[in-house]
Amino acid sequence: MKSRSAKPPKEGLSLEWVYGYGGLSNTANNLFYNEDDHAVYYTAAVGIVFDRHLHKQYFFHGHDNDIKCAAMHPGKRIVATGQVGSTTGPPIVCIWDTTVNKKTGQIKGRVAQLPFEGAPAVISLAFSEDGERLVPLREIEHTTGHLLAEREEVPVELDKPLL
Repeated sequence: MKSRSAKPPKEGLSLEWVYGYGGLSNTANNLFYNEDDHAVYYTAAVGIVFDRHLHKQYFFHGHDNDIKCAAMHPGKRIVATGQVGSTTGPPIVCIWDTTVNKKTGQIKGRVAQLPFEGAPAVISLAFSEDGERLVPLREIEHTTGHLLAEREEVPVELDKPLL
């Protein structure tokens, strides 16, 4: 008979598959194809890259609360995802690379993270046609757009709230 081990088990969990899709209740753009013909979408706080040919999902874990919007860069490799604020901080926009590394089997992941103090959520994102600028809309009393170019942030006040 084998003796019991006094060693604690290895701790940790790993995500194997994400079931579900928030596309029915979410009216923001939320499904894209990247340059490798993989579907890129999100549900809850997870960005997902789905290779339909291999029936495999790859995950981006850069958010700490629900993702509300996404935008695909015109080059079809980089995506930006925006979230609602969390108990630990303001809403953020993550810019991440959807390319799957053939050696490791992982997506390349986060390129940048931008916080938006004083707003409950980032509700919409769009890249400019040339891909040089990203325009996020954040939810506040009067919805405000921010034009981000290089290291500058220029607020653009809208006349009316979008909601």
